Amino acid sequence: MFNKIKVIVLIALISITSNLYAQVEHFFYFGDAMNGVGNGNYIEQTANSANAHMISAPTSPELSEEWLNKIKQAASHGNKSIIIVENLIFQWRQIVLQENAERNLIRFKNLIGKYEEHILGFYLSDEPYHRNLNSSNTLSDDEVYHNLQEAALLIKKHFPNAIVWLTEAYPVVEPGIKYPSAVDWIGVNCYAAWSSCTEAALIRFYDNLQEGLKPHQRITFTLDGYWNREGFESDEVQKRLIERNAFFSGLRARYNPIAFVPFIYQSYDEGNGNRYGLEKMPQVDLYLRQLSNSILKGEDDSPPVAKCAPQEARITCTVDGNQQNISVNITSEGLPGDKTQSFEFLEKYRVNRLNVEWTCHQEKWKFSHPRGWCALQTTGESCSPQPARLLCTVDGQQGNLTVQVNASAEHGKHTTSYILPDGLRPRRMDVRWTCQDGKWIFSHPRGWCNLRQR
Repeated sequence: MFNKIKVIVLIALISITSNLYAQVEHFFYFGDAMNGVGNGNYIEQTANSANAHMISAPTSPELSEEWLNKIKQAASHGNKSIIIVENLIFQWRQIVLQENAERNLIRFKNLIGKYEEHILGFYLSDEPYHRNLNSSNTLSDDEVYHNLQEAALLIKKHFPNAIVWLTEAYPVVEPGIKYPSAVDWIGVNCYAAWSSCTEAALIRFYDNLQEGLKPHQRITFTLDGYWNREGFESDEVQKRLIERNAFFSGLRARYNPIAFVPFIYQSYDEGNGNRYGLEKMPQVDLYLRQLSNSILKGEDDSPPVAKCAPQEARITCTVDGNQQNISVNITSEGLPGDKTQSFEFLEKYRVNRLNVEWTCHQEKWKFSHPRGWCALQTTGESCSPQPARLLCTVDGQQGNLTVQVNASAEHGKHTTSYILPDGLRPRRMDVRWTCQDGKWIFSHPRGWCNLRQR
């Protein structure tokens, strides 16, 4: 029964998100044919759910025939290849060009010959700005920018029809970040396994990236297929990764990504701990394969439905001094990650303080604000001039008498305007009435109304 429930959940998530991909053109697994990562070749395992493969092979003492063999293998499935070119162009773990960078590209071009037509593009560098910060030979950001541009232009010179792609680590994706014009695709690496990579953080990083893009540049999404500690096989972890990928899917209309790239299929030991991939997490693997089918096979090309429509939502407020949840109507539409302050109260309130905001998340407007930013009062009918009761001492005897309150006001307002009955005059008066639902209600400390007969 539990397995049936899991399948139903997967199908439900796919049905919600599968209609979002009219402009996503590529789906492939990060490093699925990368030399030295796992067994170095998982093309057979990923080919049915991808239209490209990321390939690398030994580069010394000569370029290995393995480069060509992997390209041929990908082509046999009708898939393109993305060449992980870093070790052919840059010095080891630095964003500094090798002296023989161009010669290496020419050697590679000669090696693959007619199979060049099966090259989709080149993965230029993995997290270059972040890598530079941890390098023994740290460069300025301008130097990194220049070296990336020079390397990308070399690729374009010899492979004019290929795209150039890179991804960046989230800590350096700050406002104002820019990438060279010769780079075509750019992604951000930020995983649910890291506590700092919340969904709100993802929105912030991709917003920062998008603001710096040139018109021809496109975003890639690094989807979540990775865990870095024990517990990876649990239903809880796999559900978390599936939900994260569904969230990514809902961002398609906001960022118009060119490719979805799950990280990572294979599991491997990176030296400082194991990396658990999709081959170890069958529920996430199944979800992403179904997602791939929706993208690559066009199983559902209906328009996007992930946006938030005008809807009833909840708000946490202080009402008459007491904190409570109340209902409002959100009057805006929005895409995932969009924010709005546009709403209507369903009931009538007097606003004392209001600074509220909702964020669109999985087709629902979610409310969040610092405590106390919404303070309201209940409202009722306004009050007109009318007779009202007054507790008073008259010639030493305490009792109730009726006076004419001589004011009009809204619910919750106060007045001290009144007319005493004939024959009475004040000795000491400090009185006030409050308008409550159309009636003037009297309240004062004892002894503040002292009258005498004329």
